[in-house]
Amino acid sequence: MSLSFPQVLYKYRSVNELSLHALASGSVWYPKPGALNDPNDVAARWDKNFTAKEILEDYVMKRESGSPVNGIASYVQNLLDKGQSHEAVLKHIDKLFMPVDKKTQRELLQDLLYYNEVMFSDFGVLSLSESPDNHLMWAHYADSHKGFCLGFENHETNIIGQYGHPVDYVEKMPKPTIQSFAMDAGGEVIHLVAYTKSRDWAYEKEWRVLKQEGNRLYPYPGRLVEVILGVNMAAEAEVKIREAVLKSEYRPIFKRIKKKENAFDLSLEDC
Repeated sequence: MSLSFPQVLYKYRSVNELSLHALASGSVWYPKPGALNDPNDVAARWDKNFTAKEILEDYVMKRESGSPVNGIASYVQNLLDKGQSHEAVLKHIDKLFMPVDKKTQRELLQDLLYYNEVMFSDFGVLSLSESPDNHLMWAHYADSHKGFCLGFENHETNIIGQYGHPVDYVEKMPKPTIQSFAMDAGGEVIHLVAYTKSRDWAYEKEWRVLKQEGNRLYPYPGRLVEVILGVNMAAEAEVKIREAVLKSEYRPIFKRIKKKENAFDLSLEDC
């Protein structure tokens, strides 16, 4: 996770009909998680089979709102203290709650997990980077340096500043607990699922903005302040990009990536 607050965040793009249309309209594509290049990204990260003990302690005993029993945690603990097994207590709770819930506690929990799985799969994910001159980013996301990169202002008054979050890169995949879902701790679950990735991806220095509905265009998340042209961009593609930007309301600075002499590094220059 980055400790800095970058003033500009970057979106790498290939030159094609869709990206030129987005440029002209001042919009950017938010894909659904299924279109991302990491199969573990914004995907279900929770177990779907639970023991009776887990269901009781992490779900049933946390239920107070809408519960047919006052002080459900104390009620369950009292049964356990009398020597009843977790399985027996869960069966008793199911019988007690069925007139209200119409389903067993295990079925309710499965429904909750399924709802979250569907919700995450529908998200729109805008991926941005702190770095405008990363070799791998240009190679992977900008058509082997033939594409371009958009620089968006990161300010507290715009979408990025208000809703953007840096990705946290970790060694071990975090998994939300039953309690996280049961207590509607949306912020915690969203962070663990949508804002964490394997440390293998740390070179991307990624920030994200989420929308509830993905696979569609949304207005720019911040003012477009830079358009960076790739090292291998064709002259014809550059003309198309400049024409598309002119059709929008934005007047960014144009820059070009250059190869450094006698070094692997890339540099930026105004053009």
